[in-house]
Amino acid sequence: ISEDISELNSDFEDLIGSILLYGMIESHVESLSEILNKYYTTLYLLDIENMGFLLKDFADSLYDVDINNINKDSVIEMIEFLYDDIIEYFNNIFTSNRIQNIDYLIDSMRSSLYQIKIELKIENIKEDDDIELF
Repeated sequence: ISEDISELNSDFEDLIGSILLYGMIESHVESLSEILNKYYTTLYLLDIENMGFLLKDFADSLYDVDINNINKDSVIEMIEFLYDDIIEYFNNIFTSNRIQNIDYLIDSMRSSLYQIKIELKIENIKEDDDIELF
């Protein structure tokens, strides 16, 4: 499984490199969806559904993206942050074995995915009266 994750990480890095080189194009959105679905499958096989479901939901929502109607520069930066979140998650799970307190990583991922959805115009900003301030 760790080889699968390493390969996915490499695929994601290659995708980011291609996006930086050519800009955000439709095939990149499709590739991102495929990579995230593969992460989901790997996490599902490891019985780590919480993060997997977040990635699957996001990957499935990418089919609604109108590539001509987004701020591509902003999205590219956010995709790089998403990659960083994924790498940090896997490092905490597999490398440092700090699995007892990963809720903050899941919350970070949820927030990152929500922000990307807003930038991709597949999610509207939600007005929430129950916002908690820390």
